[in-house]
Amino acid sequence: MDERGRTRISRTGLNKPGSFLRQRSLEDGSAGAESAGPAAQQPGGGAGASAAAGPAAVDMSRRAPSRSVQLTRRLGLVIFGLAVIALFSGLSPGAFFTHGTLITVITAESIPMMLALAVTITLRLHDLDVSFAAIMILTASIAGELLVANHVSLAVAIIVALAMGLLAGLINGFLVVVLKLSSFIATLGTMSVAEGLALSVSHSTILTGFPAAFTNDMQNGPGGVPLGAIIGWVLLLVLWLAFEYTPFGRYRTAAELLGLPVRRVRIIAYAVTGILYAAAGIVLAGMLGSVDPTSDATFLLSPLAAAFLGTTVFQLGRFNAWGTAVSVYVLAAISTGLQILGASAWVGDVFEGAALILAIALSRFLSKSSEVDLNL
Repeated sequence: MDERGRTRISRTGLNKPGSFLRQRSLEDGSAGAESAGPAAQQPGGGAGASAAAGPAAVDMSRRAPSRSVQLTRRLGLVIFGLAVIALFSGLSPGAFFTHGTLITVITAESIPMMLALAVTITLRLHDLDVSFAAIMILTASIAGELLVANHVSLAVAIIVALAMGLLAGLINGFLVVVLKLSSFIATLGTMSVAEGLALSVSHSTILTGFPAAFTNDMQNGPGGVPLGAIIGWVLLLVLWLAFEYTPFGRYRTAAELLGLPVRRVRIIAYAVTGILYAAAGIVLAGMLGSVDPTSDATFLLSPLAAAFLGTTVFQLGRFNAWGTAVSVYVLAAISTGLQILGASAWVGDVFEGAALILAIALSRFLSKSSEVDLNL
């Protein structure tokens, strides 16, 4: 048999029992056949021996990682987060690991948590939506203008803001799913439109003077935890259940194989994320008591970094709700620790950009999965 035949057999047969021994026998040539003895010349004799010994040989050549190694890989980010807490607690004792710092971190990460979880929805569909921060600020500006300038009721302002978020999400879904535009380019365009509309609605001014009852409810919750953080945790549980236990939580490729209406699911996903962006905007307005129509860039990088970094924990190579949530707090712990140590203001911007790059690189390197490939 020529060299071409050897290559073809060894490549096509490696996934079958006994293929390792068959490949080795072919490489040894006739000497291997002679050493096999008469039994090897009998029909089925050599094949039976190879089939019997094949699985063991394959197991030896492709030994699976131990359970401890697999567990370490899945919990690596959690371990790293605990190490970060221990490090900053030692460097700044009495300042980092305190109840006050914990509440501060939880409060500050309420909005990034909601946005990161919402972004995870479209990322699971292999789409990248970069309009989330701009839509959040637009809906917050609409709610603020209605409450402050027009003195409408809180319920009406919330409904209008959520409706605007729904409309924005449907527009994104139409552009990406129906017109089949690049998700990145399409949402980059809607981001710019939302930024301009936010300036128009707010008359290019910072909106203040929100009702005290509204801000108090958002800023003060059970145990000193703001209501926005609780909303984020509830959203985490809802998304986890949806991702793991409903057909709508399937990845896009899996949904196609199951025969699910993928186009409809994608449009619904964009609509839901639009509503969640608006909900984050309402929470933002209540927690801060003001809305800056130019502040969307502040909330752009950290949610994306958390979503990508979340693919390196729990479910490797998969965007998942718990991974995103853990990543939000790990990144927040590092940022807070640097601030307590007196790092300059520019360090925060550098850290967010570097964190996004590192998160994407780690998600591709550690997971080695096509699930992190996006429709760009």
